[in-house]
Amino acid sequence: MNALPINLFFVISIFHASTKLHALNIATSVETLNFTNALALSCEGNFDEAEHFFVSIPQESPHYAASVHSMGNLATIKGNLILSGMYHSIAKMHDPQAKPPLALMYLENNPCYSIGDIFWTSSFTKKKVYEIFFEDSWKDHRDLLNFHTIEDLVPLLNEMELQVLFDAHIGLAIQLEDSGLVEYSMKHFQQAAMIRPQNLDLIVRNAMMVPVIYDSKSELQNIRERLEQNINEILTLLREDKYELDSLNHLSMPGTFYIVYQGYNDKSLMKEIRELYRTIYPRMERVYLSPVEGYELLRDPARSSAGKIRIGFASHYFRKHSVCKLICGLIQNIDRQKFHVTIFSSVKTEDEDEWTHIIRERSDNYIHVKEGMFLKNRNVPFDESLDILVYPDIGMHPGSVMWASSRLAKIQVCFWGHPTTTGLDNMDYFITSDL
Repeated sequence: MNALPINLFFVISIFHASTKLHALNIATSVETLNFTNALALSCEGNFDEAEHFFVSIPQESPHYAASVHSMGNLATIKGNLILSGMYHSIAKMHDPQAKPPLALMYLENNPCYSIGDIFWTSSFTKKKVYEIFFEDSWKDHRDLLNFHTIEDLVPLLNEMELQVLFDAHIGLAIQLEDSGLVEYSMKHFQQAAMIRPQNLDLIVRNAMMVPVIYDSKSELQNIRERLEQNINEILTLLREDKYELDSLNHLSMPGTFYIVYQGYNDKSLMKEIRELYRTIYPRMERVYLSPVEGYELLRDPARSSAGKIRIGFASHYFRKHSVCKLICGLIQNIDRQKFHVTIFSSVKTEDEDEWTHIIRERSDNYIHVKEGMFLKNRNVPFDESLDILVYPDIGMHPGSVMWASSRLAKIQVCFWGHPTTTGLDNMDYFITSDL
């Protein structure tokens, strides 16, 4: 595991950079253009190039404080939390009233290519780091300027300070991964593991994280081989020492989500991944949890449907989405003389649209799983005594895996909203086209 360089002296040099930049006689219009370009590049996820433009803004510019705030946002995303707090400090000293523009864009409902929420979160993170490390205790943290890696820093900090960094890394890692910025997510998970090296959740997570983009086919092959080796090593460890996780808090969107797009036969690998989940968290396969765990059996789940075949569909995407475009027409046209149709939808109320309303109208029983598909509510489809339960998109959303890991209907079917093997023993059929 490679430690990440910190190099805080780069921040200090910002105070001296204005003289050189002033000598270049950069026009205000050029500064504004550079600043605007930097914001756009940030929204595109091109953080290195955006940082290049932000650094070019001289201290005399009205965009200077906003640029430094933005560099703090980028430092946060790229895994350098101490650096981000330092940037926040510099921006506040220059202009106490200046606000982080990338965070303001999100607040003003600018989509920022769907990563605006990350800039919003990162602004709170760098402010928190500033308050903990720089606002009142700068004299106590002179050594922060001398460390080179997160591992060097850990011995210098007290437990409260370590917890602040750990929580920030975990929160950002999960958010970045769910937004598709896996490269940066991996950095945060790695640094969190350096702070808490005995944390089993992070050992598993780091072992299973893989990049999205590769430089070569050989690198791709090496990563896949390493992934399989990591899984086997952890399985051996778990079986020998009987480790189990108390929760799946740090296992949101699996780090292996993108391997299904690589063109390999993933059957054996996916089965190993599912075996790892079952071993590390045995409750994955249980239908009913105890009252303490979140569910108490209150009634007999037996049902009668006048001889009709009871079929259910469970998805997070019963809205205008590619998954619904694939399967919603099929649902609408199922013969109601033969089938009783139940929909289990975890679409958030604010995300429902006309597609959602049509599916609701065309179902015999529409169940809004408003809190999402979790282990604790896996009784919901089970209590409907289904003959068939169809999962249109296992793997597209973590909740579908939570439900599909157990036997909730007599026959369980996987549709091709996410066209790959699930690796789950409880899947009976995979429905595809002639291709």
